[in-house]
Amino acid sequence: MRDGKTLTGDYIDQFLGLDWIVRHSLKELTAVMTKNDKLSFDANGINVLATALQSVFATAYGQGIIDSDSNGKTTAVITALPRDDMKDVDIKARKYKGLSWKYEPAASIDDGYITGVIDL
Repeated sequence: MRDGKTLTGDYIDQFLGLDWIVRHSLKELTAVMTKNDKLSFDANGINVLATALQSVFATAYGQGIIDSDSNGKTTAVITALPRDDMKDVDIKARKYKGLSWKYEPAASIDDGYITGVIDL
């Protein structure tokens, strides 16, 4: 899809990219949770979740969903807070609420203006 905009003025491909990231993140994190009999609620278990998410974002960057910074690196940032930053009530309930991400959608050229000069 090209040149499609929503009523808010956002480009449709940005929403398609977000949808791709959400779907694949859920798929990968679910796979990690089902493949591992038990993830420890420590740095090792948290790292397993973060690594799964990093894999999704690396693929998204390679597919042109995520923008590059001025150094040519991905703008995606994945944060995995340590257990010490979690609430005791969440730890007791075995709920890890410390994994988050952010990124800048990749830009694209959808239109162009060409100027020319003819010398006679």
